[in-house]
Amino acid sequence: MSQKTPYDYFVLGETLFERGQREEAAKAWRAAMVGGDPDVAVNAAVNLGTALKQTGDLDGAEEAWAIALTHRVEEASAKAGIALAELRAARGNLPGAAEAYRAVLTLPDPPHLPQAALNLGVIAQQLGDPEEAFDSFRFAAEISDAEPTRSMAMLNLGLLVAETGHLPEARDAFQKVVDWGDEDLAPKAKLNLGLAYLTLGDRKKARATWAELVDSGHPTAAPEARENIDILDEEEGG
Repeated sequence: MSQKTPYDYFVLGETLFERGQREEAAKAWRAAMVGGDPDVAVNAAVNLGTALKQTGDLDGAEEAWAIALTHRVEEASAKAGIALAELRAARGNLPGAAEAYRAVLTLPDPPHLPQAALNLGVIAQQLGDPEEAFDSFRFAAEISDAEPTRSMAMLNLGLLVAETGHLPEARDAFQKVVDWGDEDLAPKAKLNLGLAYLTLGDRKKARATWAELVDSGHPTAAPEARENIDILDEEEGG
């Protein structure tokens, strides 16, 4: 019998995994990683991480995905890097998650780049780094033309700059999300757009913005907008 190639072990791993034999699949994928074929090795490492996570070996999953990430094969390494970052974040290792997302962003034209940048921005905020959060959100919004990633990045950017007192920039960010029209995020942006107008001293535009939301009948944003208008009425003695 001829000796199995790395690709043979890779296919064997897929077959075993489909049968629910995760530990056996993991052994096959480990064998596929040592044959010198970089494409097979990186995809085997990605699959190995998935199998190990499902068997409860989280340290092993992290190690496998970290290996796949170092191969720098665009799609597979990006997939591994995002999985690694998500696992590290779930385990409370936010600095490690940020490190993995940064590594994904250095890959040559990987898929899921906007999502990685968006997620890095969220973690950077949690780590108390508003500058990296700002850069990540802006980058994600600039390079994405898909929803909801683009709108989520811009909405987060608006909320971030609003917290730091840059209200004109926040207003402009919220307006972009409104204009893009994502059915879930545009109403949230419109609520915040009204708040930005109000804080900037333009109560008329704040009221008009919230009135549009009330008229839209959005199940969550419309009632909040109605409450905001009622507060304005009370303050103005109306």
